[in-house]
Amino acid sequence: MEETSKINVKQKLNSSMDEDPESKNNVLVPIVNINCYLTCGICKGYLYEASTITDCMHTFCKSCIVKFTEKNVHCPTCNIVIHPTEPLINIKLDRTLQDILYSLLPHVAQEEQEREKKFYEIHGIEKKYVPAYITPCIKPAVKHDVEHKFDVKPEVIPPVSLLLNYGGCSSGIILKALEKRYLRVTGGATICHVVQFLRKKLTLKDYHQVNLYCSCGSSNICLDGTRTLQAVKDLYSSTKDILELEYHILSTCVM
Repeated sequence: MEETSKINVKQKLNSSMDEDPESKNNVLVPIVNINCYLTCGICKGYLYEASTITDCMHTFCKSCIVKFTEKNVHCPTCNIVIHPTEPLINIKLDRTLQDILYSLLPHVAQEEQEREKKFYEIHGIEKKYVPAYITPCIKPAVKHDVEHKFDVKPEVIPPVSLLLNYGGCSSGIILKALEKRYLRVTGGATICHVVQFLRKKLTLKDYHQVNLYCSCGSSNICLDGTRTLQAVKDLYSSTKDILELEYHILSTCVM
């Protein structure tokens, strides 16, 4: 039997919902119908300390998204760049959503608190007070191994100085000049992020293809979209302060 919860609404959400006989202003909604709004996009469990990305409004558990952004700067759901260098700046605790979840499923809060308490007891960790807000300077929690206790520091990805040079385009394509050729972004950003930047700044159409190349000796290497800028710099430009990339615009439209 599906668990249901009463939600006050001014209008019926769906004609198939069963009306609560006690009041015409209340409807009974199967919780499974709204699970997608109450679960974390990373761990897939119910939200705990719900934290929302301010640009795309996707929500995750605080611990999940903080750990995720240690090595990534894009949203796990829609892949937009949260922030080029400090993703936690654009992530805020969503108290309203968390309150709604606990009102609908009060057992979730109790289970999470019990699980957290048991974890600290098993590993002999003294629980310290952690502010209930996310800031760019938040320090990751110290991780402990069961047998050997030691501090594990997250990998620090340094920023990369990037220079974008125009390499050419297909005949018939008219491009405006790129206003900002020099960029300084996190080394965790990928070639796909640079392509997205170029598409936006050059107002390219869907049928325009962007290829990025990096000089390697006497030849140019076409870069895979999944490569990070730090990986490209280490591989092809480790001795230079600035990573120089060349962009080519091709038309895939068949006339």
